[in-house]
Amino acid sequence: MCRLEQITEQPALQKRRTGCFDSIGCYLVDGFICCAFFHARMYPPLLEFISAQQMPWLESRTLCGKIGEYIAMMRETKEAYLVGVATNEEGRTLDLPMDFLEKGTEYEAVVVEDGDDAHYLHNREQLKVRRQQVSADSVVQVKLAPGGGCCLLIRKKI
Repeated sequence: MCRLEQITEQPALQKRRTGCFDSIGCYLVDGFICCAFFHARMYPPLLEFISAQQMPWLESRTLCGKIGEYIAMMRETKEAYLVGVATNEEGRTLDLPMDFLEKGTEYEAVVVEDGDDAHYLHNREQLKVRRQQVSADSVVQVKLAPGGGCCLLIRKKI
């Protein structure tokens, strides 16, 4: 299960990352958006994710992470929840509990993640998109490529 961890060593995060990390990870983790637009124009689901970000945030929470290795953050707007996940040069699979969602409500999550063969040294632009029904009891599994990331745009089902 995804959780916060502290470590004493802080290995340097590589500057080269996958397209998904560049587009989403840099915005949610580092707090700026300038690098995201290049990839968002090429990948409409990323543009939809960025467009859904409306300030001020109602809530901003770190869901899990390990310093220098990975991080998952959630931000809530009036209309959606946005989750961004980023990893260092090691690929990994994380289980993200959706317990921050309102209980008793059904949601649809659009998950944009690195493609199966994505890697920060080669094949940086490979992405895949899937839709998943979620609730506060759900756990969403995400696979992160080395140097990669993913994002989830979660909205109430209408």
